[in-house]
Amino acid sequence: SWDHQNGLLIITSDHGNIEDLGQRRHTNNPVPTILIGESHDQLGRQISDLTDIAKVVKQYLGYMPTNTLPA
Repeated sequence: SWDHQNGLLIITSDHGNIEDLGQRRHTNNPVPTILIGESHDQLGRQISDLTDIAKVVKQYLGYMPTNTLPA
C-alpha cells in the first residue's frame, strides 16, 4: 500500500515541440509536474524546469552532490 509520509510520486513529461511543429528542437514551454507525497510542497517549489527533477529526486533520496563529497 502507499506510504504517504515516506513516499514520493513524480509525474512529468517532456513535451517536445508539439506546440510549434516548424521547430525541430524542444520548446521552452512549461511542462506540468505532479508531485504526491508528504514533502510534495517543499520539493515542488524547487522545480522550475525538467533539469530540476533529477536534483529533487537526489535530494529526496539523500544523495550528496558530487562536488561536496568528503575527500
